[in-house]
Amino acid sequence: MNIDGSSPQRLTTNEGRDLVPMWSRDGKQIAFNSTRDGNWEVYLMNEDGSNQVNLTNNPATGLFRDWSWGGDYILFDSDRDDNWDIY
Repeated sequence: MNIDGSSPQRLTTNEGRDLVPMWSRDGKQIAFNSTRDGNWEVYLMNEDGSNQVNLTNNPATGLFRDWSWGGDYILFDSDRDDNWDIY
């Protein structure tokens, strides 16, 4: 999308909900939350919407929070151990 809001480009198309997108520090990837697999998972895709990959892939909830300062890691919350923790 242009800065003035014109020409938006759809990056995801699926039956689930895709929320909370955040650019990587280098601007080449976008991390986001999705329910496309039946529960909340953390996904990563290229800046153009290609190569969408499920990073958490767990029956428990996984919620993206932020990129690490160096951009090498993704921080997310999960209740995979029956307790909400930060991963």
